[in-house]
Amino acid sequence: MQVLNKNECSGVTFVNPPQEGRITVVKNNEKGTGLANAVFEVFNKANQLVDTLTTAQNGRAQSKLLALGDYRVVEKSAPNGYIFKRNTSNSFF
Repeated sequence: MQVLNKNECSGVTFVNPPQEGRITVVKNNEKGTGLANAVFEVFNKANQLVDTLTTAQNGRAQSKLLALGDYRVVEKSAPNGYIFKRNTSNSFF
């Protein structure tokens, strides 16, 4: 506790960190089994590349922490043995 003398002022600072989240991508085969090594790119609203994701053995990949906003996820390459078909998904959080 701070004691102030007459005519003195005291200030208080409140800090609100920005809200952030992650995008999770799941790549499965036709049987629902996760596929490793699919590569996805994440673009922000200004069409800047903000992250590149590669799926793990379970077919999942997660982005770094991103500020809340609009993002576009584009499949860049398919795992070995699979035909690449460009897929795009829009995400917002």
